[in-house]
Amino acid sequence: MSYLGDTEKHDLIRVMLAAGADINVADKQGDTPLHEAAMGKHARTVALLARRGANVNAQNAKGETALFIAASNGAADVAKALLAKGLATNISLPNEDGVTPYQIARESSHDSIASMLFDADGAAAVPVCAAHDVHGEEPPAQR
Repeated sequence: MSYLGDTEKHDLIRVMLAAGADINVADKQGDTPLHEAAMGKHARTVALLARRGANVNAQNAKGETALFIAASNGAADVAKALLAKGLATNISLPNEDGVTPYQIARESSHDSIASMLFDADGAAAVPVCAAHDVHGEEPPAQR
């Protein structure tokens, strides 16, 4: 599917879902279609998959959720889609190294995403054991 453009991929996924494709199928690395859409920064496809029942908290072999990937890659539109009202996205779910989406957003200098996560639920975004991010800086609300 890598040769397809964004719109074609989105349309193909819609057809596959209509035909009964498993929305949560994972590859050898544990990446689901939602992970792949987040990696590609395809917010519209992320929203489609989430609305159709994709597990927004699925973790790949590295423990990364689609939200973690969005936070790491600076994909603000993807993060916004995953934080949409009605989705039960766990914003504090850490990867295998114990790093949360908020922490990776801060570490990667994606401040708009870090603020979005903090605004969504500051208490959950910033773990109690991580009153400071991985660089020792305080979250925005504590400054």
